[in-house]
Amino acid sequence: MTVPNVADILARLQARADAARVRCLAQPPVPPSRIRALASECGGLPDEVTELMSASGGLEFGSRVIGFSGPIHFSAELAPANSPWRLFPRYLELARPSKSLCVLADLGNRQQPEAPVFGLWGSPPVVMLLAPNLAGYLTLVARMLPVKSARIGTWTRSNQAHK
Repeated sequence: MTVPNVADILARLQARADAARVRCLAQPPVPPSRIRALASECGGLPDEVTELMSASGGLEFGSRVIGFSGPIHFSAELAPANSPWRLFPRYLELARPSKSLCVLADLGNRQQPEAPVFGLWGSPPVVMLLAPNLAGYLTLVARMLPVKSARIGTWTRSNQAHK
């Protein structure tokens, strides 16, 4: 299985945001020394995570941030026995827009080149797979940006049908 080109997906997401006139700022890449430290701390990172960190430390959409620079969380030791957080012994928190929502990349399987992205909502949390990898998650974020419809001349969500 080949790892999708995350840097290319970031560039396409930025172009989509520019076209939609949505402020999207890419944070500087994570320094190689920080990537090595994170990899050492958790026994290795999926290739996709390393590639993403090498391209950007995160994306800012106004006051919302999707972060790629860490820290890596180790929840299995801290979570209660019946907690959904025990499903993710190692994860990178991508976004936490509220206390009841967390978007994370699962770093638990060191042999896989990709990191699946999950959302946890509510208290107690409900777990939902958002994308099979970071490239899929960034594509999902891009699809959520508004686009100008040439047919009707109004702003719509790209995943809604034209009326």
